[in-house]
Amino acid sequence: MLMQQDPLTPQDPVQTNVVTESTNSQALHHKLKHHLFSDKRVLAVVIAAIFLIALGSFFIGQKLHKSNSSVAKVPALSTANKATPATSAQKLPQPDFISGNSYLTFPKRLGDLGYITNYDKVFGCGDSCSNIVNYYQIGSTASGQPIIDMTFTDGPGDAANSFFIETSNGKYSLLAQNGGDNFLTIWQPYLASSVSIDYKTKLNDITMPTQVTIAGQKMQSLSQNSQLTIDDLSLMVNGAVSIRGGFYGDVALSDITTLGSQSGIDYYEVVAKDSNTYKVVEYHAAYKSLFSADYQPNGEIARTQGNLAAHWTSGENNSSTYFSAGGGCGSYGYVVAKNISPSDLSQVGTTPGGQPLYQLPTANPLVQEIYTKDYANGQYADPSLQNLSIDQFTTKHGYFLAKNGLGEYVLYMRSDLIIQGGCAKPVIYLYPSALTNVSVKVGADVVNSDPTYRNGWYNVMAYPDGSLKYNGKIYSSLFWDGYGQGAYPDITSGTIVKTKDAVSTVQSQLAEQGLNSQEISDFMNYWGPKLNSITQPYTRLSWLSTAQLNSLAPLYIKPAPQTLKRVFLDFEGISQPYKLNPQPLNTFNRSGFTVVEWGGLARNGL
Repeated sequence: MLMQQDPLTPQDPVQTNVVTESTNSQALHHKLKHHLFSDKRVLAVVIAAIFLIALGSFFIGQKLHKSNSSVAKVPALSTANKATPATSAQKLPQPDFISGNSYLTFPKRLGDLGYITNYDKVFGCGDSCSNIVNYYQIGSTASGQPIIDMTFTDGPGDAANSFFIETSNGKYSLLAQNGGDNFLTIWQPYLASSVSIDYKTKLNDITMPTQVTIAGQKMQSLSQNSQLTIDDLSLMVNGAVSIRGGFYGDVALSDITTLGSQSGIDYYEVVAKDSNTYKVVEYHAAYKSLFSADYQPNGEIARTQGNLAAHWTSGENNSSTYFSAGGGCGSYGYVVAKNISPSDLSQVGTTPGGQPLYQLPTANPLVQEIYTKDYANGQYADPSLQNLSIDQFTTKHGYFLAKNGLGEYVLYMRSDLIIQGGCAKPVIYLYPSALTNVSVKVGADVVNSDPTYRNGWYNVMAYPDGSLKYNGKIYSSLFWDGYGQGAYPDITSGTIVKTKDAVSTVQSQLAEQGLNSQEISDFMNYWGPKLNSITQPYTRLSWLSTAQLNSLAPLYIKPAPQTLKRVFLDFEGISQPYKLNPQPLNTFNRSGFTVVEWGGLARNGL
């Protein structure tokens, strides 16, 4: 259930043609007659000419060598590490792992070391480069050479780490083994003269397991690698409070609970959201207060990924899936019930492995909140699930609680009775100031897309009029739908209108937020029929802001746009209007490279 995307691999929109000089000699077959060389004077002239040509070539070569001496070729950490330079068509050689490194407890912030001569060319970060490229010393080699991590953090999302070693005063080696071919194909033209590329040395002495049991709780890392190494970890730039990595920001120390330690790695439970009746918690591991990784539960229920074949002792036996996370199209962490007394629990079933499943009295505040906020007034594909009473909702096992290894009661909710939903048909428009090579990645589990989403859309040719060329085809926008990986925000404001007025209200609210006629037309072509299909007399309309969407399903765009506007509609039919805080809607100015996205909540999933 927990998925954390890597940040968009920086793509250089400028294609650099690398010219390779060859020393292939061409034999000049002069058919000189024998009597020519029999003439000693002619022979002397020929010999002198050959000598002068050779001498000129030597001096020209020396001059070229001096003029290029400021560009580092293939330096290495030590003479033993020298290797043939790799090219984009070659694989890196087998690594040499260096041992005996010592690591700091906290990363030490450094000034701008200027390893890259043009950050914008490498990262596409425009005017914001100075704010998102940072340097930290994380430790030293056995010989005392500083180990430096250069991070690139473009908005919400884990920082991309690149590792360097200071080989001598003011000279540095970039460790290609800890970064791969991007260094060779993208970075190499923009490395400062003080930086060389070490093709063999690799840091891998900070490792974390993919599966572990701590304090009785089984955990599974989010990474699919067989073992987590320093390349898979997030730098905790502000120490312990940065344990969640860059994706969701820092937390308070009071929200972090130590679960235990194993093999030099500390494991924590972090409260990502807290309310009166429940809290959303996450698992994380950390090496000192330096690097962290994300984990998820790995017990019997979690491993089923929602397809739990529960045996219910009474009530409806259903084949529905269950989930434990925030509602809406975002989900992260799992939900733990608060203030639960074991005497209030009633066992209502068991898992195939025999684990008890519980429910609470209908008067319990948590059950009331699940029913009124997450179930009531929802639209469900099965008419028999519509407008259930709280007793019927409970009998149909709309939720259950299961005790985890930490002694907490985890809340699981029935997916066809609770609005989990998906981010439906978000459409991304790109409007650069000039023809631009753009790459886009979404912090979400993408289910459908057009063009096909392969962990991102890379090298999209975007034209100022909004048209796009990708893999030889022309598109007007990038379409995706799926499940965002951030927490879905609470809906606390909006507009309640008569359902017959919903379509016209949405149209005017889109214009109020600054969308143009084409964008509004595209939005209404998709969402208009869905609004018209609402059977209840009233409809609630609420819009998520750009900031909320950046937390729910962040966009990673290279080069970074100067203007980003994202609108997202959360709506539902209701039987009676109720008091709802009004929602201010703001327009925006389209300045520079502009990106616009619209979407909405699919309440019954995708």
